[in-house]
Amino acid sequence: MNNILKDPLTTFLFVINHWSTILIFFGILSGLAKYFLGSIHKDVKQMRMNVKRLELIRAIDHQYSLEVVCQIYDEYIRLGGNSYAEEIFEKYKKEQLNEQ
Repeated sequence: MNNILKDPLTTFLFVINHWSTILIFFGILSGLAKYFLGSIHKDVKQMRMNVKRLELIRAIDHQYSLEVVCQIYDEYIRLGGNSYAEEIFEKYKKEQLNEQ
């Protein structure tokens, strides 16, 4: 019975005596986790944008309807797309509107 009471008491005393070290350790650990998770989040966002750009270019190459291409383009812009796809989209949009 003495051993059962001794171990929790020892653990409690260790935490009380070294609380600042434990706090610093977990602070550094959480900072590293936040850094790596932020980096992963940024990479995933970039990959989603690249996939959407490829989907847009493929839709234009395969002559999808203007409505479908506009929907893909809007999703691409929402993800933070750039002006390169905008040029391709505007050119395709003009061609489609001139054909109608």
